[in-house]
Amino acid sequence: THAQCTSTTSSRMNNCHTNVNMDVTTPSVLNMSVVQQMTAQWQLDFTTEITFWSQFNGFDIKTPDAYLIENTIEKDWQNSTLFAVGSNYQFNTQWTVRGGVGYDQTPTIANTRDARLPDNNKILAALGATYQLNPHFRIDASYEHAFMESQHLNSATSSSTQRGFPDSGMPIPAQTPYQADQVSADYSGSA
Repeated sequence: THAQCTSTTSSRMNNCHTNVNMDVTTPSVLNMSVVQQMTAQWQLDFTTEITFWSQFNGFDIKTPDAYLIENTIEKDWQNSTLFAVGSNYQFNTQWTVRGGVGYDQTPTIANTRDARLPDNNKILAALGATYQLNPHFRIDASYEHAFMESQHLNSATSSSTQRGFPDSGMPIPAQTPYQADQVSADYSGSA
């Protein structure tokens, strides 16, 4: 690997292009659904989905040629569960309408939640329709809205593992802070 660095005389800071490596293991998901045909036209759907976020401890970002050799963004997330109920109603051979509501737990916990992903529990609502033009072609349309619970975020982080570039003419710092972040915010919203 090779880092390309230039030094500015006014700020004595380096602008660098370097390789970045990161391995991410996505969590397992268990989905259980039940569909009940209530009448010839009306159908009910029930879904529970568990996402095993506890397998996901965070991001280990490796930049072997940069000041920061390795940066770990710890998440320590918990498993989350989605509960949803939906319904389909077929008016005739051409038109079907559907709708549903759900509750989606956040995997984030208060002490590791930060501004990069200010997630929280959500209530979901969805509507949709299908128009069957002929036996081979149909048009589907849907809309979903997520209402996120309000939350307060107060996060402070700092990192101090650095390494200089021997060829840049810059001194190699021993152990000096390179970054400190303080975020305090109230979040509420929908999507």
